[in-house]
Amino acid sequence: MSFDGIFTHLIVKELAEQLQNGRVQKIQQPYEHEIVLVIRANRQNHKLLLSANPNYARIQLTQMQYDNPATPPNFALMLRKYLEGAHLQSIEQVANDRIVYFTFSHRDELGDLENIVLVAELMGRHSTILLLNQSNGKILDAIKHIGLSQNTYRTLLPGANYIAPPKQETLNPFTAPNAQVFDRISTLPILDGKSLQSQFQGLGRDTANELAFRLNEKPNEKMTVWENFFTELTQHRRPTYLKTSKKEFFTPIFYCHLETQETEVSTYTTLSELLDAFYWEKAERDRVKEQGNALIKRVENEIKRNKTKLKKERKHWQIQKMRKSFVKKGNF
Repeated sequence: MSFDGIFTHLIVKELAEQLQNGRVQKIQQPYEHEIVLVIRANRQNHKLLLSANPNYARIQLTQMQYDNPATPPNFALMLRKYLEGAHLQSIEQVANDRIVYFTFSHRDELGDLENIVLVAELMGRHSTILLLNQSNGKILDAIKHIGLSQNTYRTLLPGANYIAPPKQETLNPFTAPNAQVFDRISTLPILDGKSLQSQFQGLGRDTANELAFRLNEKPNEKMTVWENFFTELTQHRRPTYLKTSKKEFFTPIFYCHLETQETEVSTYTTLSELLDAFYWEKAERDRVKEQGNALIKRVENEIKRNKTKLKKERKHWQIQKMRKSFVKKGNF
């Protein structure tokens, strides 16, 4: 399963229950696309991870340990300036999209209270994390700077007005009236995952396929199946890690259509624990690969630079040799 709008909805609810009204104690940026906020809430310290990694974009609480760079990146310094000591007022999802607003209150240089918003856009290779001034909508900083030459729709640079990603013209499955839902699903030519994705916001492929599977099992009880599915998601979560011979999945409840005879199933207490189990090894493996590639590139550049330097040195040596020869002949 991808980190879709459904999973975002559920993780936001889980995070709000544990973090709301908490105070930011520490801010770290261990890697280029990831930040960790240590938030004190309910007499406990919680590590909130926000990742804009193109392959593993997510938000969660984590138990994993991270090594921090000796010199903090500029984005981490900006976060510390505005968020250290700030109180987390709310965590909100935009409709059923993969956009989450973390709203903090802190005192500015004059001692006045102001709201600062940390935005997580979890959209694959377009994922990003931004810091906004709520009162004027200006971007204070972003983990990825994107100018007009890279994106003509919006600029993600300090000082620019924040423009949200384009909205989807689909129904929010959590808030749409039953009559509207019934009208959409009953008029679909083919009731499959792709058709549901075209009508309802935030359905990843696996979630859409699971919902279609359940609806087709009981074609005469569509609304009962629909309501039961979303009740199970919101009230009876069962964070599940499914491993097959070909692929691995994480789901907020057990997805029946993914089960095969070879499926290995593990369940967790919270969605964050599930994400730690699913992503940690993969993210670390990719980081090692990235670091290896960066090292190889650095060595290749060094070899290229030294080859150029050697070529110049040889040319210089040849000139000096000829010069000495001419001087010797001239003296003779």
